[in-house]
Amino acid sequence: MNRLIQIHRQDEERAPTLVFEGVKRGEPLRRYAPSYIMSRIWMGVVPPEKGEPGYAAVVGEYLDLDPRQQERRVLLMDEGVALDPADFSDQEQELYGITPESVLKPTLKRLAQAVVALKDIYWPFLCWVPSEGRKVTPADQQAPPFVDFLRRTDGLMDYDPNLGSSYYRRWHPFFSSARRTLKYGLGIKEVEWEDREYNLGLIEALLEPNPPLLQIGAPCKIYLEKKSTNSRRCLGMILSQMELQDLTEELRAWRFSDGYPDPEDFDPELVEEYEADKAEEDHWRRWRLGQFDQPDIYGQS
Repeated sequence: MNRLIQIHRQDEERAPTLVFEGVKRGEPLRRYAPSYIMSRIWMGVVPPEKGEPGYAAVVGEYLDLDPRQQERRVLLMDEGVALDPADFSDQEQELYGITPESVLKPTLKRLAQAVVALKDIYWPFLCWVPSEGRKVTPADQQAPPFVDFLRRTDGLMDYDPNLGSSYYRRWHPFFSSARRTLKYGLGIKEVEWEDREYNLGLIEALLEPNPPLLQIGAPCKIYLEKKSTNSRRCLGMILSQMELQDLTEELRAWRFSDGYPDPEDFDPELVEEYEADKAEEDHWRRWRLGQFDQPDIYGQS
């Protein structure tokens, strides 16, 4: 997992997310410019299957502000099957109970630890899971076992109010705040439709252009090196949901709500200049409003 990541976003669905890479946790972000901006960051988790462990992935869609309804660039940001000892010091391994068996023999509980860690680092708005061979379960019926397991996982959608933050800091390596959760009741969703063959084709289609529309982040060694079936299934599932839930209307609202003139005929140089100007103006607007000093935004890193 990439430990040198900080996230800044508002606590509202589909708000743009600033991503700061190479920044240690706890450092004030006002000293840095964001590495990139995402229109949304989602997570996906699939259960163990056919001898392969469960797998979790975080995918971000780049904010480009192009008003056309089109395919947009996406990034497989991070992944996990369990907490990997290679990502932690000897002292941290002892504190959090991380052993070599954690990744060699990842159980559901170990997968859940990785899911919570990814949630704490990237703070995604949604987590998608398979519907397990049935239609989405109505609220008045029992959820499929894997979905129910994740929803009951401590630290994903909520924390026990009877326990203080000091407990969770000792249990979860990237814990920052009990408010940094997936939205209760909405944060973990079953996909309504999963066509695995189509989803694998979608991955290939996004990798085909030059430059590719799909980038695979350096931390994603399971995807890049082990090439597990579950990693492909999970990534395809997330990409398919992003395709089905298009953000064009929201992007148009973000783009045209600030008084900037429209780049004529979508000339690439004008679009690039427009986006650079808007990013700079947004930065200074937030600075003037004092938003860089709000602890509930930057202090939760």
